[in-house]
Amino acid sequence: MIETFIIDWPIMSLLGFVFGAFAPRERWWTTRAFRAGLASAAVFTLVALISYFIAPDWMWMYFLDPSRVAWVVPVILIAYLAVFAVSFAAAIALRELGPKLVWALVAGCAVLEAAVLAITWDRYHQIGTRQQWLADAAHELVTPTPTGPARTISLLVPVFLIVLGASLVSVWRNRRPAEP
Repeated sequence: MIETFIIDWPIMSLLGFVFGAFAPRERWWTTRAFRAGLASAAVFTLVALISYFIAPDWMWMYFLDPSRVAWVVPVILIAYLAVFAVSFAAAIALRELGPKLVWALVAGCAVLEAAVLAITWDRYHQIGTRQQWLADAAHELVTPTPTGPARTISLLVPVFLIVLGASLVSVWRNRRPAEP
């Protein structure tokens, strides 16, 4: 559906499976695990949207002209959160087959994310316009001192990680023995 926002789908699924692993089966949508996971998913989505406004060519991994597909960006907001919610609900249902299955899916999502990053690495680590990327003049994302749009985007990642960490701690401290 969305050419290179593909990097984010395994993360959204991973968040749903992780937080769903801690939710009770009954009324799971009202639980701390769901709210904490949704907060993490929302911040991740916000980071992706801000990144889009900072470096739209990069978010499409230089495959598409952002001006021709900008209409889809609002759909991404809904789609990301829907992927989280579906993965969360799936985790609850799949726990009946055994909690190890849910954690295997978490691991699978992590492996899929690593694979997608590896496949797109030549595009992912260089942030700029399509012209900058083609001229090998885009800004390096993975460096101790990022510049240009890479600097701003690299500052957003810790915001997500802090929210994720706080959400996981909150859920972990309030966990109950998992039901089958």
